[in-house]
Amino acid sequence: MGHTHEQVSKTETSSYGKTLDQVLSIANEDERTKALIHLANELLPEEFPKAIHTVQAMESELHCVEVLSALIPHSPKELLPEIFHNILTTKDESYRNSLLTILAPYLPEGFLLRALQTSQNSQDEFYRTNILVTLAPHLSGALASEAFDLALEIQSEPYRVKLLSTLVPYLPEALLPAVVKASQAIEYEFLRAKIEAALSSRSVTS
Repeated sequence: MGHTHEQVSKTETSSYGKTLDQVLSIANEDERTKALIHLANELLPEEFPKAIHTVQAMESELHCVEVLSALIPHSPKELLPEIFHNILTTKDESYRNSLLTILAPYLPEGFLLRALQTSQNSQDEFYRTNILVTLAPHLSGALASEAFDLALEIQSEPYRVKLLSTLVPYLPEALLPAVVKASQAIEYEFLRAKIEAALSSRSVTS
């Protein structure tokens, strides 16, 4: 099916004034990366597979991350699993974790468990916490329970509190007493207060 005049115009009047094919023909990877980022929110749905496959061929992992970060919020839902698998192959942990945090709100339900499990591969509790915090509003039932168990494994109290207080609205009722117990184990009162505030929104006191 051919593009309508309106569709073609949308792509050709991008920030760089180039179509996707013109952008992909740019020899310098740094310049091609910048152009792809500017074009990301103007791509037609059928152009995304080509853009994503191009990203996979980039020499610089940083360029890959920059372009994927721009593509993710605009990508058709059916391509998100492919993007997720691409992210898992990212060697640099900080890049991989940053991309997972961006992708988390857009993941199909069937991939949420995998995302939870993947977050545990991170050695950095800052990134692990941020991924789980981003996932929290999309979790319920068994997945929310698993996220709670993962929260308890975080050694840093500020990060653990941040995640627990974020999870509280989405946890099954039966787990709330366990949250109270976890709160009581927090050393600093000002940190405990954050969890208590979240619990109070569900009419639970610690």
